[in-house]
Amino acid sequence: MMLQKTFQAKLFRIIYHLCSRINWYNPNKNYYKFYLTEKGVYRITFEELILAGVPLGAGVSSNKLELFSDGQLVPIDVVDDGDSTFNSGDYFQFVGHPASPSPNCTMNIYNLTNVYWFSYQSDSSGYFIRPKTDTRNPSIKPTIHLHKQYILKLIQFMND
Repeated sequence: MMLQKTFQAKLFRIIYHLCSRINWYNPNKNYYKFYLTEKGVYRITFEELILAGVPLGAGVSSNKLELFSDGQLVPIDVVDDGDSTFNSGDYFQFVGHPASPSPNCTMNIYNLTNVYWFSYQSDSSGYFIRPKTDTRNPSIKPTIHLHKQYILKLIQFMND
């Protein structure tokens, strides 16, 4: 009897974990879709979001930003002026990927674009890239190549 309860508890935890990953979408939030076709680092500014119709007003808390792809949180690097508010002059950046390949293929044969879902209404503190200090040689700075697409054409509001 005890073995059966232990198995049921493990099974419940596994099912709960899988369901929480599947049900990432919250219908009470506003989402905006980014369509990407190439792998690269993408930078989205506050001004671009405002021009695309995202109602950020005078700004929102920087830790309320979140980005999803394939039902998973995507790590983002939020750069603000130190006031913890995502407002004018601020941006976030992330590593974007094209659509996942189809089984037994090197590319997706059904879709060439990957959809990223952005929200400024995170229930938690989001998933952020934290800077790492390199103690070996701090004078060496990493080089980041940004892919700049026409973001105003890539953002689409999703309502219920």
